Amino acid sequence: MCRTCQYTVEKLAASGGTLLPVEMAKPLIPMLVNGTKEKNQVVRSSAEMALIAMLQLKEGDQGSQVMLGALEAGGRDSLNEVITRSLRRATYISVTAAEIDPTLLT
Repeated sequence: MCRTCQYTVEKLAASGGTLLPVEMAKPLIPMLVNGTKEKNQVVRSSAEMALIAMLQLKEGDQGSQVMLGALEAGGRDSLNEVITRSLRRATYISVTAAEIDPTLLT
């Protein structure tokens, strides 16, 4: 789920789009934030990369501010904590089309 979210956001940005619409991002962000707290390193890093892409943290803080503003207080606090704790220094690797199941793309 993390890599698919990341792939979708990357393709949206590549086609000249902006942020993932808030209505779509709001239910995904809490799941991705929970993924950053997993003990499994693959799950944790995949969730971090998906959040970096979704919040467009490599381009600045504007995307994260929009999403933080759209969340309720508890979700906002959790996301802000993850951003400051790990996302600013996390490694980012783009998703390749080969990683994504082609049936998901149709």
